[in-house]
Amino acid sequence: MKARVRDESRKLSYKRIKVNTDFRDRQAKGKHVGSPNNADFEVDTIYDSDINESLASSYVEKRLDREDAENDHFNVSFLGDVEE
Repeated sequence: MKARVRDESRKLSYKRIKVNTDFRDRQAKGKHVGSPNNADFEVDTIYDSDINESLASSYVEKRLDREDAENDHFNVSFLGDVEE
């Protein structure tokens, strides 16, 4: 798959990126609780957002939902790579 991140030797890899996302408390699901919260996060991804943004966005949402189990994340915006 061409959207996968690869290192200098062309092996499958990942990269750390900065994203901005909206999120809501998972306990409030189905209830009207006003506007969603918004924050910046750093997350590892295996998909390159420059090649396939929707695939990368879906992966980041799922990854953030696992890492931050109290909230549901959506509306991911890519802010760039994190410098190492």
